Amino acid sequence: GVKLGMRNINVLQGRSFLQFPLNLKDITPDTPHIDLEDQEHIVALYYVCDSDGDTIIYNERKDQGLEAESYTIKEKVTPKQGRMVIFDGTLYHTAEQPQDNMRCVVNYDLEPS
Repeated sequence: GVKLGMRNINVLQGRSFLQFPLNLKDITPDTPHIDLEDQEHIVALYYVCDSDGDTIIYNERKDQGLEAESYTIKEKVTPKQGRMVIFDGTLYHTAEQPQDNMRCVVNYDLEPS
């Protein structure tokens, strides 16, 4: 396991997403975004089931003034049941649409206090 070294964490919001496979030949990522534009936070994504439809985390942050087409990939994470990925919420991120499997994630935006 990973220790984050945070004693108290406020949950700013929690959501779940269920995406059904599109069965398309072209895998196009969704538009890169930041969950909470005006607040420093940490994103915790929990993968409910194995799936395709990777999460893409970019090197770019808010207010850098770059177009999404020029973003560079920091990491791609494949959904595996029970996996959780935790990252700096000020980094742009997105998901690829699943082609073959249902994609189900639980998304938490957290604030260390």
